[in-house]
Amino acid sequence: MLETWDIDVDLGFQCSDVYSFDRVSALGQIKGRGLARQGQLAQSWCERHGLELLDERKFADPGKSAFHGKHLRHGSPLARFMDMAERRLLGEYPVLLVEEIDRLTRLAPVDALEEVILKLMRNGVTIVTLMDEKFYNRGKINSDPIALVSLMMYIQGAHDYSRRISNRQSDNWVGVREKLKAGVVARKQHQSPSWVDWNSKTESWELNNKHLAIVRAMQLLKTMGYSQAARTLNEEGFATLSARAKNGWTASNLSSVIRNSHYIYGAAKIKPKGTWLPLERHKETSQVIDQKRERGQVRGGAAEPGEIVRGVFPQILPEGDVKEIVALISGRDRRFTQGGALMGHLYKQVFDRGVEVRLDTRLDELVITDGEVT
Repeated sequence: MLETWDIDVDLGFQCSDVYSFDRVSALGQIKGRGLARQGQLAQSWCERHGLELLDERKFADPGKSAFHGKHLRHGSPLARFMDMAERRLLGEYPVLLVEEIDRLTRLAPVDALEEVILKLMRNGVTIVTLMDEKFYNRGKINSDPIALVSLMMYIQGAHDYSRRISNRQSDNWVGVREKLKAGVVARKQHQSPSWVDWNSKTESWELNNKHLAIVRAMQLLKTMGYSQAARTLNEEGFATLSARAKNGWTASNLSSVIRNSHYIYGAAKIKPKGTWLPLERHKETSQVIDQKRERGQVRGGAAEPGEIVRGVFPQILPEGDVKEIVALISGRDRRFTQGGALMGHLYKQVFDRGVEVRLDTRLDELVITDGEVT
């Protein structure tokens, strides 16, 4: 442990152990200079004051929002640090270096104070903001009311900024949906099927060769199940829609095509505003919680709420033909599921009674009586 620094002109607070916390809100920012800049600021501050910042005391949480509190999830770096502070495992006078107060929280002011700032201060942590080289701890706040007002203003400003960004992103998504209704696809790589390409000269969508596999797949699925249709496509040499599908066509990627069958007749599906629900983690168990599953919905499934917008992409097959084939597939799936359940129930009764079953017996002719099968 380093020698404890007493209150002096250099620091203004006692310091025994130095820690740092770096955070960026989006994964895309990791490629930038955000984390490196924050790390350099902390290192520079320690060098100026003759202190050492050990690697094991550097905490970072890239790509987690402080506005929604995701960086406080159970098991996160900041949550672990706060737990160590509560258990008094950080040393006698721990100091936490952050670029600005918004690295720790962008929650609403009362929530920010209660859930983060005051918790740290009550557990003996001094927070240093490196951009303005101010510090905040229990003694400072108790003796200097201006420091508390200043801290509140920083927290309020950070929260307001994030709220404006969040509202702007929400408005952008509304704009994307409205454009899509008018046949304009704003995010071409993310909102289009792989069998169409955008022609920038004609400013229109065009079918590419991948659509031939879809035509053949729909022909096969009229009479075949997913697995058999997939084997046939592979045998006939049809390439998959994605280069990532190393095993060729499978029942899984064929069923994905059917789940998004609106693309086949040239339509797009818009999710109503407010229906997107993120995966969450339980604060105590860290178990993933799927809000959609709890509502009886499957992510990416055909039953997910959405509005169908027709005429956005080139049509491969007419809508009526597509829906007819999808209905055939759904009917087969239900029949086999029900038949499988019935056979399972039937065989249980038969084996419980010790009766031999002839495998060539038709289901509709199998009758169970006391002691024998006819």
